[in-house]
Amino acid sequence: MKTKLSEVSVLLCLTIIFLTSLSYSQLGEIQFERISIESGLSQSSILSICQDSKGFLWFGTYEGLNRYDGYTFKVYKNDPENPFSLSKNVVEVIIEDHLGTLWIGTESGLDCFDRGT
Repeated sequence: MKTKLSEVSVLLCLTIIFLTSLSYSQLGEIQFERISIESGLSQSSILSICQDSKGFLWFGTYEGLNRYDGYTFKVYKNDPENPFSLSKNVVEVIIEDHLGTLWIGTESGLDCFDRGT
């Protein structure tokens, strides 16, 4: 019985080592994509980053709120003539709550982003 237990232990160890080596062999080089002003980012200094539940990346900058879909940027800025625009262009904090609402902390206060409008 002791021999069978030893054989099972050795077999189990070899299986774990084999599976571990397979998982490590699948790791490739980490690739990075540089996004910049040339890509459409409104400003190069990023103050905050948030990935929302829909997969968008949101960047807070000194020049507004930037939404990135993996291909293009949509920039939201303060428009003094539009009371529903971003309150200030300096976006310091971006957080999504459990309901999917984006809360934007600017230098003048807290804004709620309405995805519908």
